[in-house]
Amino acid sequence: MSVIKAGHDGRVDGGRGSHTDNGSGSPRLQQCAQPPNSSGGSSRTKDARYQQQLQQQRHHACLLQMELVNYERVKEYCLKVLHKEGKNFKALYRSGVAYYHLGDFQKALYYLKESHKQEPSDTNVIRYIQLTEMKIRRNAQRDKKEAT
Repeated sequence: MSVIKAGHDGRVDGGRGSHTDNGSGSPRLQQCAQPPNSSGGSSRTKDARYQQQLQQQRHHACLLQMELVNYERVKEYCLKVLHKEGKNFKALYRSGVAYYHLGDFQKALYYLKESHKQEPSDTNVIRYIQLTEMKIRRNAQRDKKEAT
């Protein structure tokens, strides 16, 4: 099963239908991204050490609260939506992202290109298409090397 960490709201997309992993995600995700400062000085008081330990515990608890994304489940749900609604942009895009993270790059490329037809300027779609094409090229090169 392929999973990644998502923001506190459980969405991969920040609410719009696109996958943002450029560091500008939810406030909770930003809080969890950086551990508290830990400069070790010999002149620290017991209270300061206690505060630092408390901060670290909060940081670890925050990281544990982040949900995991099950791409198999995302794929299944989006395919159901597409079966009922046809060319739904979010379902197309999310199916492409799910297939990408599951390692099925041909299907990922298909769904991403279908979503790109509807939203040609969406930078997240473009970025995933580029990533997918790069993975396909790398796999083809690897297969070619293994064949020789």
